[in-house]
Amino acid sequence: GPAKKPPSFRIIMIAFNENQEPSPVIPEDIKSAWHNALRAVEKLVRPQYFQSFILTIRLLELKDTSLILGFPDRFYRDWVHDHYSALIQEKFAENCPRKVQLEFSVETKRHSPNPAKAPRSAQEPLSLQTLRKQHANSLKNHSRHSSLSDETSLNPKYGFETFVVGTSNQFAHAAAFTVGEAPGKHYNPLFIYGDVGLGKTHLLNAIGLKILEKFPQTRVHYTTFEKFTNHMIESIRIEKMDEFRDRYRKNCDVLIIDDIQFISGKERTQEEFFHTFNALYECQKQIVLSSDRAPKDIQGLEDRLRSRFEMGLIVDIQPPEMETRVAIIFKKSESDGINIPEEVAFYLAKLYRLNIRELEGALLKLSAFASLSGSEISIELAKKVLRQDSSQSANVYKDPEHIMKIVAQQYKISLADLKSDKKYRELSMPRQLAMFLTRKYSNLSLPDIGHMFGGKNHTTVLHAVRRISKLQDADPLLKESLVKLEGQIQELNPL
Repeated sequence: GPAKKPPSFRIIMIAFNENQEPSPVIPEDIKSAWHNALRAVEKLVRPQYFQSFILTIRLLELKDTSLILGFPDRFYRDWVHDHYSALIQEKFAENCPRKVQLEFSVETKRHSPNPAKAPRSAQEPLSLQTLRKQHANSLKNHSRHSSLSDETSLNPKYGFETFVVGTSNQFAHAAAFTVGEAPGKHYNPLFIYGDVGLGKTHLLNAIGLKILEKFPQTRVHYTTFEKFTNHMIESIRIEKMDEFRDRYRKNCDVLIIDDIQFISGKERTQEEFFHTFNALYECQKQIVLSSDRAPKDIQGLEDRLRSRFEMGLIVDIQPPEMETRVAIIFKKSESDGINIPEEVAFYLAKLYRLNIRELEGALLKLSAFASLSGSEISIELAKKVLRQDSSQSANVYKDPEHIMKIVAQQYKISLADLKSDKKYRELSMPRQLAMFLTRKYSNLSLPDIGHMFGGKNHTTVLHAVRRISKLQDADPLLKESLVKLEGQIQELNPL
């Protein structure tokens, strides 16, 4: 039969009088189902997401067969809806004795219950259009930023107005923007991690620039961990450690350190940074760190530092999806005055999927070649100039249909069942594995992958990808199965 449509969610606004709190009468069986659903959801999502977003939900009222869930503002509602609505509905349905539809709403007079865990300033759902509106006047500040002192070391080109927001970086952007708006008030420390070239440095710079824009007298220190270490070594050599400590403790309101993973194994530096961290934190000074891996994965890191890195909010940045890569190309070409046809933008986005730096580098390479040769940028020119990159990248993309066949064969199920909307337990893990591998080895977007699997929405695919990513480290049998599947996929002919 035809594939079932994923559950729909009504998004509504509810206004309450300023002095009036809703007093819902929720039946006990519904309350119980909701609490059991929350316990199930908690096991499947990252702790910081659960605490910062899921726990802000309140049960407002039961209207006929609709349970209305209340959020502090539109940002929370839209973020949870986009990322976890399918999962929440699924777990609630499993625990609820009757058929009840969830509705996502905003309590317009409600404030965030815990500002330390809630970006109250982010009132709008994140999108490129919203970001442009929010920062329409930001470019006017560039002339002021262009004369930033060596003390801050911030790059004026890397503001929030030049950062392209997509599914892969939306949460990291929201957290960074919140810190920029109110340093020391919300997430402290803020720890951003992800692979090389995905925008961590851009976000760190944007935080510093936003803070200086709003609070010009703030002493912002931005540095890499390598420079921090070299500065410490030099200070020891010339016997000026007091000056070093004053710079990073007494004379610092915001400390932003890039590539903190290089702290690994450096005992003396860890000792010094531990005391620096404590001095700043106790004075409610903002600390922002970036790394290519999560704190738990940094080898040779003292437990006392690891626990401090994990005290605040940890957010990751994933490789951008197709739509975001195209948006990045258009944003970069616009700022650099490059006229690029749409088909060329899509060609570049298909070619460079894992690293934004390489993507922007390819655009500049193509632009330079066109300028020097007196040619117009075209798809033919792009294929000629980027031919070597194309051949190197070809092995990345595999046929999604073949990926699904490999998974179906290994688990001895039919391809039709794997792609169906059937909810049998024995199909759940193979289907999630297939989604994970299709995301990793094809150039399909999350919605496209969902369409291939019985018309599921992109949040279901995202949940599958995150679940497998998490389980593969904890389940040796799953890891073994994954290695075997990936070995077969890598032998496939490229698209």
